[in-house]
Amino acid sequence: MKSHFLVPLLFLFTTLSLSQSTNLDREKVNVSYVSLPSNPVLEKENRTYSSNVSGLTISGYKRESEGGTLDIDFAYHGTQVEDVNVNKEKHEKKDKEGNVTSTTYTYNVTANYTSTGTMMVNNIISGAAKTKNYSEKEVFESKDYTTYKQASDYYNNNKNNLRSKYNSAHKSTIISKAKGYLNATFGFVPYINKYDFFWILGSKKHPEFAKHHENFDKLKEIIDNMEYDEPIGELEKELEPIILYFENVVDNYQGKKKKMRKVRYASYFNLAKIYYYLDQPDKCAAYGQKIIDNDYDKSDGKYFIRISKNLKQKFEANKIETRHFEIDYLED
Repeated sequence: MKSHFLVPLLFLFTTLSLSQSTNLDREKVNVSYVSLPSNPVLEKENRTYSSNVSGLTISGYKRESEGGTLDIDFAYHGTQVEDVNVNKEKHEKKDKEGNVTSTTYTYNVTANYTSTGTMMVNNIISGAAKTKNYSEKEVFESKDYTTYKQASDYYNNNKNNLRSKYNSAHKSTIISKAKGYLNATFGFVPYINKYDFFWILGSKKHPEFAKHHENFDKLKEIIDNMEYDEPIGELEKELEPIILYFENVVDNYQGKKKKMRKVRYASYFNLAKIYYYLDQPDKCAAYGQKIIDNDYDKSDGKYFIRISKNLKQKFEANKIETRHFEIDYLED
């Protein structure tokens, strides 16, 4: 008689398991690769630069005292102070009936600090030139004082120090932004152990929980071993069973219910990210489209399509198909 109830009971337990919460947890990995420039100097022997500022370095390029392929002229124009005001604020105390029982005033100082800089980049070989203008703005506000004179005296006694403080901070920020532009446009910057994440089932009662975590642990071990300056062919082979696992999860969790779409979304997301770091943008974009078609968090699908397109453009601009290779000259 027991055999008559076996199938219904198995169906019941499976249904109950699938109805459990389909929470997803972020699980961290560390990836390493070379960030490719949008407008590189293709010939390695021509990857040189000269600059009148020591802080402006380009990863993957050799610095020359003068006459580099990329000649960088940076000018910092200093800090301007505008709209210095002593502000008066009224404070009233009222009784329960709303009548004003006392009135006091406080005073503070505000001032606008604006700094600017200009960078000109000339490519000696191609003749191309680019000018970049930078600016930093901040509003200073002092603490409150009980008299106008106290507030005014504070500013007059400290205005030189304040200007020097903003001048130094703004110059550092502007140089940092200029350096960021140079490396994004021309440089080969190694990202070492950069944080990223995958989506893994978080509910222990979900029937796929154990396998999800088992495969993520393998995935993490493989991805964490990635080096920016070593080929990734062996890593791709090691990832094949994990790729197959997430593809099978998609096949096993069909249906239009949100929980099913959520499980498929996690697989599509993880597969898109795996292929992105395997330098296969077409496959990454394909899974981005599957995320959109799956109708759960379409924005992630659009994101993968966007970064895949960007990566393809970088490959085309650099005439290569990988982000893993040795860099001759790292940044200072």
